[in-house]
Amino acid sequence: MKTNYILAILAVSILIAGCATQVTIQSGDNAQDDRRMTTTQGEESTASIEVTPGLILHTGIHTDQNRGLWIINTDGTGLHKVLSDYVDAKWSPDNKLIAYVQTDMWIMNADGSTKAKVGRADLWPIGEFTWSGDGKYIAYEQKGVAVVNVAQKDETQLVTEVGEKISGAAWSDLGMVAFIEGKNIKKINADGKQTEPTLWLELKDPKALKASPNMAMLSFSDSGAFWIAKDEKNTDELTQVSGTVVTNYAWSPDSKRIIYESGGKVHIYDTEAKTEVASFAAHNEDRFTWSKDSQWILFTQKKTGAAENIWIVNAKGAGLKQFTDCPTACDRPDWSH
Repeated sequence: MKTNYILAILAVSILIAGCATQVTIQSGDNAQDDRRMTTTQGEESTASIEVTPGLILHTGIHTDQNRGLWIINTDGTGLHKVLSDYVDAKWSPDNKLIAYVQTDMWIMNADGSTKAKVGRADLWPIGEFTWSGDGKYIAYEQKGVAVVNVAQKDETQLVTEVGEKISGAAWSDLGMVAFIEGKNIKKINADGKQTEPTLWLELKDPKALKASPNMAMLSFSDSGAFWIAKDEKNTDELTQVSGTVVTNYAWSPDSKRIIYESGGKVHIYDTEAKTEVASFAAHNEDRFTWSKDSQWILFTQKKTGAAENIWIVNAKGAGLKQFTDCPTACDRPDWSH
């Protein structure tokens, strides 16, 4: 009898192991915010997939109120400071340089050496900036659109804002900078030889503009609708985001997904299937940045009563966990390419 009982227990255990298992991923402040996913026998839990190797550039205040610009490996090792100032910074496409704004626009080597001022903020502040795909230029908002030629370390004001507000400097291709002026999206050559921009697209009240690695354009409006423009003649209206404003978003490097914030939640959208693949609650989040294989996303989040820190989630919306543990604040992450 005892032998039969043991065999029965083993049979039940094998049966349970063959069924789907549940893994709970915390994504909010209470149990009602938990996200669950199911995997079948032999498949790896999405939450346990190894995080893509790389270097994370971020600003922060770590132990002993030691503030500055830091680099850390995705496995949590190798934390070191490359600048003692709290600045907005981004990797160059080849990861050899770092561009950062410290009143003016600067570039330096990835180890923090050889700093050079390449753009000035004498007349207007330098706004959001972005590297060209080949790393030759940096474009940014500055009462219009300005670019820096990285090799020559000089700045050119391509367009000056007069009347209609200009925003959203992005690369429509390697040598052309696109921007929003009123309800139009225009583009101009980055070499400074083009005297007037050309009209590229007309969209419904565009409010933001970003290019994907394959140079598709993404634009949002106040109503929450967003569009992808594949060329001058093809603009697809993709979705309506519950009529709420989108405040932060980023393309995946493979151009297949967009992560964005709207209505107090983070959403991950598949641009090929034209469907949302995940959404989860977030708290005062900012600055999405993808891993180079499009499998993971970092972003900052500040939960009630907690310090602002960098969090990580995978492209399916699972595996959400805190990446840094800064006592005061860590933010503005940028994943190496």
